[in-house]
Amino acid sequence: MHKKQQCRDFMVSNLDSMQHFLKILPNVARDGALAAPNATLRCALFAGANATNRRGLRRETLASLSNFRLIYTGLRLDQGDLDCWLAVLQAAHESPADLQGRFCVSGQRLLRLMGLKNTGPNQDLLDGRLSKLKSGAIDLKGDRYSYEGSLIDEVFRDSVTQHVVIKLNPRMAILFGAESGWTKLSLDIRAKLGRNALAKWLYAYLASHRVPTPIGVSLLKELSSSEYAELWRFRQHLRKALAALNLATGWELDIDQGSDCLVGRPIRLVAPKKQTVVR
Repeated sequence: MHKKQQCRDFMVSNLDSMQHFLKILPNVARDGALAAPNATLRCALFAGANATNRRGLRRETLASLSNFRLIYTGLRLDQGDLDCWLAVLQAAHESPADLQGRFCVSGQRLLRLMGLKNTGPNQDLLDGRLSKLKSGAIDLKGDRYSYEGSLIDEVFRDSVTQHVVIKLNPRMAILFGAESGWTKLSLDIRAKLGRNALAKWLYAYLASHRVPTPIGVSLLKELSSSEYAELWRFRQHLRKALAALNLATGWELDIDQGSDCLVGRPIRLVAPKKQTVVR
């Protein structure tokens, strides 16, 4: 097939279809969970640290273990922003979105999906997180396809009814496709972890692997975008996060002193493989 024809076929393919996006986007809320693409969980996009007062980034390559190379521009995102984005994706199923990817949802519903009460401060928090997701830009490059754009295309607010009209780009379906896959994240476990950002990042990272294998503490520090410069300080913080994660999940995670790797259930007891970080 001629290359120009291939390009035309690609431009009019179902990658532009919101129906195709919603068909690929998993609807797992009935299981008490929200779906997240693995490409966003095995990297430093949604940091396992408090992103408050963090500097903005300009086309910076973030550490990633997935087969996507991730470049990000905008204010740093954290686990609270991930909660907000996953709530938006679920709301697109419930509304549902129209052909242009727009849908209407109440702020109260988004907050409930995020595990938060409908209060004035939380509504302000929601507005701020929606703005961060709208203004930031990701560039995810896969083996064949890549997606460059915002996690949210457009936000329109009604201050009286507290409803929000949100527009998504249907091409984000690529994030849930075969090159990356997706993972169910338990709303109950995320709620139990509360504001423990590193514990929430670890839960999402480990859950995104069918059979997790040992991973080094230094690599976790990089992938979670830790705010600690010293490895020993991160290790102390990591132990506290593991204690909270074990309590919430029933897992038995610990740091092996000999290898300085994360081990214990649900991690498979095999020799750690050399893992390469995409930068």
